[in-house]
Amino acid sequence: MLWALLLGYWLFGELPEKLVYLGAAIVTGAGLFVIWRERQLGLQRARAAEGPPQST
Repeated sequence: MLWALLLGYWLFGELPEKLVYLGAAIVTGAGLFVIWRERQLGLQRARAAEGPPQST
């Protein structure tokens, strides 16, 4: 998204309005949340696949 902002300014001489920044923040936040949630689920699945602790 940063490259799009820089290229838009360089090629067209325009800066986005406030709502564009708000939308970009929402999209970025949603993407980061999905990455975090998938990592949590992956760790949970890995723990479940290991099974219960074995006593010796």
